[in-house]
Amino acid sequence: MKWLKDILTERDGETFELSAVLAAFTVVGFVAMSVWKMWETRQFDPVSYGTGASAIIGGGGLSRLFKGKVGDYTTTFPRRPGFGPEGGNPS
Repeated sequence: MKWLKDILTERDGETFELSAVLAAFTVVGFVAMSVWKMWETRQFDPVSYGTGASAIIGGGGLSRLFKGKVGDYTTTFPRRPGFGPEGGNPS
């Protein structure tokens, strides 16, 4: 199960990445709901399944791509002098 932890965590291997965890929950839920629908109706529409699966996987991939380009969501940017609580309001 090391591969699963590697997929779901940041580079440090300990901090779970929110977008990866949410994508994993979404994929598991999507598959479970598809199996339930097939069990109830005894029908399977591969076009609908493929469209939904590609949207979920594409969204998860895009979130990882944007995080790589933007960086950590929790990074703070340096304050501009004169703005903010310590600088007051420049006039």
